Amino acid sequence: MSDSVQHTEDELVLRSTEAKLRHFLNSIGFAHDQLPEHTKRRLEIISSCAVALGLDSASPEALCTGITDLRCQGWDAHVAKAKLKQAQHHLQTRNGAMQEQLAALQVLRARLEAQQPSMAESRRDLQAHVSVLRMKHQQYRQQTEAAEEQLQAAGFRLELRHGTMQQQQEHLQSMQTALNTTRDRLKPFEHLPPDLQASKKLSLLAAGQFSIESATAASCKHVTGNRHAPGLKRNKPYSDQDRRDMTA
Repeated sequence: MSDSVQHTEDELVLRSTEAKLRHFLNSIGFAHDQLPEHTKRRLEIISSCAVALGLDSASPEALCTGITDLRCQGWDAHVAKAKLKQAQHHLQTRNGAMQEQLAALQVLRARLEAQQPSMAESRRDLQAHVSVLRMKHQQYRQQTEAAEEQLQAAGFRLELRHGTMQQQQEHLQSMQTALNTTRDRLKPFEHLPPDLQASKKLSLLAAGQFSIESATAASCKHVTGNRHAPGLKRNKPYSDQDRRDMTA
């Protein structure tokens, strides 16, 4: 429908232009049939150009204006074409980069597919190992509960407290410090006569005996109950042999 309307408008413009040309020729004394063939041909070309440019007349001014507009349109088309080429180049570059990424992803996919059997086997081994650990944990838990029941049946109460090992280590360190202090105090008497040296050592050992026994008792106390751990206190006095052993 639109093509037919445009064709009709072009015919009307062409007829209007021809009518204006005939009127102009008649005004100067020339009839259309009296013109040479090449002149008629040129006039037809001018009329066709005016129609192609969408002009209402075939005057030189109108033709120049139409040609200028056509050149501007051509330049705009050239600029648009250059932009399209640039966009095409950018798209081609991006397409190449995406093709490279796609190839890398395909290689990675193939590698992962090749590793699937080994990964599945490793997963099965890990699951089996976890199952074994859970079974051992259950066994250890049952054994621990059984041991606690046996201790409770024997009259002992097992105390599992956070920091017990640290407390024992601190007691042992304090005992070692006390021993080192006593040893340092005994060093000045090494060059004395034997009787004076033994007397001084006994006095110093008697002064530090209480702290050493306290540290030893604290470090040996693992299980608490209704009785004290044996061997923590000495009820009988030191004999001469004990004193000689301590001063040796």
